[in-house]
Amino acid sequence: MYSRPNIANNIHRIKGWEFLQRDYTDAPQIEATWFIDPPFEVGGNHYAFSYVDYNFLAEWSKNRSGQVIVCEAEPATWLPFTWLGNGVNNGGLNGAKKRSNLIWTNSEDAPTPERNK
Repeated sequence: MYSRPNIANNIHRIKGWEFLQRDYTDAPQIEATWFIDPPFEVGGNHYAFSYVDYNFLAEWSKNRSGQVIVCEAEPATWLPFTWLGNGVNNGGLNGAKKRSNLIWTNSEDAPTPERNK
């Protein structure tokens, strides 16, 4: 999928990108598209680094410049998430199914389940 030859053949597409391996709070406040995909509030604790201050992350996300897209799964409530439909995860508590395609975005043209039909 992401083999060296594949990356080498497509390096022109990402030549201007800058990759920083730092804490997200060190990210500069610049106009950009921010795709934020933290460990899920419920069920994300299996990641090696899973502690997230979701209240802080919500405020940080709302204060980014440009388009912001934040992903989550039910029953997250730290932002007013919208379900995009067609995504169910069997990893819920006690095997319960939960909707996993939730997003919050600051875009006025945000996708909604109705627009996805």
